[in-house]
Amino acid sequence: MASRNILIIVLALLLLAFSASADCNYNLIVREGINFGTQLQNSTVSDTFVINNTGNCSLSNVRVEPSADSEYLARVNSSSSFNLGAINASESRTLLASAFIPKDEADGNHSIGSINILSDQINLTSSMYVNIRGKLQLVSIDVTIEDEEDNNIDEEADGYEIEKKATLGDTIDFSIKVKNDYDTNDDVSINNVLVTVAIDKLDIEEESEEFDLSEQDTQTVDISFSIPDDADMKDYDVDITIKGKDDDGIKHELKRNFILVVKKDSNDLRITKFNLSENRIDCVRRIRIAAEVVNYGDGKERDVIYTISNSELGININEIAGKLSDDLDKDDSGFFKIYPITIGDSAKAGVYPLQMDAYRNTDDWEARKIVNLEVKDCINEATAEEPAAIEAEEPPAEAAVAENQTSAAAEGSEAVRASLLKAKAVATKETNLTENAGVIALVALGNLIALAAVVLFAVKFIIKGKKPSKKKEGAEEETGEKH
Repeated sequence: MASRNILIIVLALLLLAFSASADCNYNLIVREGINFGTQLQNSTVSDTFVINNTGNCSLSNVRVEPSADSEYLARVNSSSSFNLGAINASESRTLLASAFIPKDEADGNHSIGSINILSDQINLTSSMYVNIRGKLQLVSIDVTIEDEEDNNIDEEADGYEIEKKATLGDTIDFSIKVKNDYDTNDDVSINNVLVTVAIDKLDIEEESEEFDLSEQDTQTVDISFSIPDDADMKDYDVDITIKGKDDDGIKHELKRNFILVVKKDSNDLRITKFNLSENRIDCVRRIRIAAEVVNYGDGKERDVIYTISNSELGININEIAGKLSDDLDKDDSGFFKIYPITIGDSAKAGVYPLQMDAYRNTDDWEARKIVNLEVKDCINEATAEEPAAIEAEEPPAEAAVAENQTSAAAEGSEAVRASLLKAKAVATKETNLTENAGVIALVALGNLIALAAVVLFAVKFIIKGKKPSKKKEGAEEETGEKH
């Protein structure tokens, strides 16, 4: 009977203990977290934090251990592991966390490790944050997407969505201003500063040229890129990194992150080509015009047409491109054509704007581009600087030849020689003439004609000189017979 009573008492005690244990609610918090605030590289930082047992039961064997890379030398109450023993329900303990910030620590607000709070009943981890404000400072970030600006986005938190949505082919311009915040008395420059803008998922990474900053100096860097035509319609992370190293060997690094949304517009018909084979013409007034329209919109476009015009030059092209697909991977998403054009000789010298307009649904205007064609006066250098004509000497008059056959023949010979000498003299004097093979051939031909004329004249003279002698002899014979 006694043993039975003892068993009942033991069971009751066990039941009571189990019931009490089942009613325990274990909970730990770290009030206000662990934040070292804004600090500089190459310095020791510290922050007090409070552990609070907000449960209804005691915690036993409570230990606090920092967890961080060895370079940070993280400690709690100057120890790498601090034992608190038991903490009763609703009890709190105040501790001191400390760490060393290396000289190459990146700028910005980020975690450098954590504090682990361990007990037999429950565990808790709390991160340690520090905001490194190095001497390489970000002054401003402005972004422009196809002429629409979103300024001072550096004042926004990381993850800020840029106001303007981008679409395929858009140009994105970032203007980033940085500063060396060292005091002039510090005499410390920050060298080899490099600014990078990257969108990993689009394989975009653009860098500035490296530059140096003296104390209190600023510099603005402009970085541009275009959204690829094959980009998906989604949100993209834009990562901006600014790096430099000062004269003391301290590394400075700033990182910012923004969101860029890429989407198609419902209607987006673009003139992607409007080029002239020649932008300046003079004597040869023939050009070719290359024109192309592409549908970048979020749907097929029907009844696409475009016009190319300049009334002064008589250019009036009306082209029907028809239906264009919304799939840029297909050839029928665009229309391309080349037009041969002849500009009339009556067009005066000047600059003429050629205008191309694209329409969807026949008359819904979508895009315009203008290119200039310069027409210059035709100056034919060969005509403007025509060399003096070379005239062969006239052969001697027939009357003069009749008076003196010998002198005529001699004069003819001298005339040919004189003509050749004159041609040689002119050829020597006129340098541009000797450089022109056509003119030389003309001179040679003239000389040959003169020579042939003289020779023919001489032969004619000889023949005519002999004939009168024969007639005289014949006349004397006839006279003798008659007498």
